Amino acid sequence: MNHKLIGDMTKLANGTKSYISHRKRSEHFCRRYEGWGIAVDVFNELVKNGFTQIVLRVGLYETLTSSIELWQKQGVKDTLREDYEEQIFLPEKLMKKSYLNMTQSSY
Repeated sequence: MNHKLIGDMTKLANGTKSYISHRKRSEHFCRRYEGWGIAVDVFNELVKNGFTQIVLRVGLYETLTSSIELWQKQGVKDTLREDYEEQIFLPEKLMKKSYLNMTQSSY
């Protein structure tokens, strides 16, 4: 891993250990897999440390939620380019999508 800030690891009130990462659709959406990627090294750390949920905050209002188990079963590992680290990709259509309205946003 290259030690840049890539997300937050947190425990929710219900005890769920979640990885939360903020993304920009224009920069991070992978058209090849119609979804999103996470570095395999990061993903393996999440599994090793008992995380069960991945939450992607896309822009200000969109949230995509998925289980680690879903990534393990349906995710595809790939190195898109020679200078990229290996990632695991999950199609967006498999993630639970929700939206904040203007009154729920903290911005």
